[in-house]
Amino acid sequence: MGLERLTAPFGKTIVEKKIGYCNRNVIPLLIEKKIKWNMTPWKIEFCGKVFPMKYIDNGKAEEFINSLVDDVNGQASLDIWRRR
Repeated sequence: MGLERLTAPFGKTIVEKKIGYCNRNVIPLLIEKKIKWNMTPWKIEFCGKVFPMKYIDNGKAEEFINSLVDDVNGQASLDIWRRR
């Protein structure tokens, strides 16, 4: 009777996959928009928001980065509308 080797993704490989996703998808957007960030194996933080690494592949971080104001000169603009 032979023995089979059973393998499963353990915590380290799951964390590595999440960090890899962050390095491929989130970090390039942050560099493009010139946003400073703080990253640990458990979270990435930028613009006062914290995104847990556990859920980094749900697209919320990229959506938030793309929603930030971007202007040619790095200046934000404010449009004021009034009702007549």
